[in-house]
Amino acid sequence: ITSFTVLEEGHAINEWYMRKYAGVDPNDGSAMWYVNGQDGATTKVYNEAKVSYQGKSAMPTYTGGLGTNLKLNNFFLDVNFYFSGGNKVYQDWGNYVAGTTSTALNTFNATDLVLDRWQQPGDQTDTPKLTTTSNNNHSVSSRFLKDGDFVRLRDITFGYSFSSEIVKSLAIDGLTLSVRGT
Repeated sequence: ITSFTVLEEGHAINEWYMRKYAGVDPNDGSAMWYVNGQDGATTKVYNEAKVSYQGKSAMPTYTGGLGTNLKLNNFFLDVNFYFSGGNKVYQDWGNYVAGTTSTALNTFNATDLVLDRWQQPGDQTDTPKLTTTSNNNHSVSSRFLKDGDFVRLRDITFGYSFSSEIVKSLAIDGLTLSVRGT
């Protein structure tokens, strides 16, 4: 057992093991967790919620890449993408950058996620109310467990290959000028 994952027979490697976040009480803005760790009854007391498996591993179920090379006359474009998914990632800094305590706001300059926080009875949100005291609203739970799926541009190259007539006059076999970004 690590702080967030467990290695146990019958479960995926690095399967997430934590309390399950149940959202915010619309009446008072308090964070809630599921008592049994999955669904049903909720509690506002962090330690009353059971720690349980959250169904996904930190390990991706698929990874891959895709590349292409396009040519038009003497110009060319090479583009490479990579992707991964089927996993969850834990936003370890979530309690600092999306927290609603004075520490998160003053010390770590919380992100715009706190703008969607609970502010008055009836508000429907996943971000608890602002507080000036320390609490368990931002403790380890599925609140900061996010989908790990992504597609990213890895690199791109744009270039021009000079014609053989031009390079022969320079007494070389070939000349290519390109710009590459990674």
